[in-house]
Amino acid sequence: EALTAGPLHTLLAACCGVELPSHIQMNAWRLAVGDKMALHADGTRYAATVSLGLSQDWTATKGGAIAFGWPTADGLSVQERWLPHAGDVLLFAVEATLWHAVEEVCHPDRITLTGQYLLDAKPTA
Repeated sequence: EALTAGPLHTLLAACCGVELPSHIQMNAWRLAVGDKMALHADGTRYAATVSLGLSQDWTATKGGAIAFGWPTADGLSVQERWLPHAGDVLLFAVEATLWHAVEEVCHPDRITLTGQYLLDAKPTA
């Protein structure tokens, strides 16, 4: 509830510079060695994404960074990386051309809790 109303919701909206809807979908991700997520842009379905790192003592050598950049013939020209350190939060406003991927995990149990603020959410009964 804190992510969808009240002071935290207001703060997150101010930080990413967009109005955040009151609907969010949350997923817990546990990635093993060799797991990754392909290069993609979130498109126009979401207003913003928030990700909470839950991996103790995570380092760059363990892989699994969320990498931001531009698509190339070879994959991704990385401009920025975020590691899922326990307690670290990543928040970004979604744009149709904001390309990102989760790089290959080299150490098991890369864990995050990730949510997307849904633009087209329909209230459920």
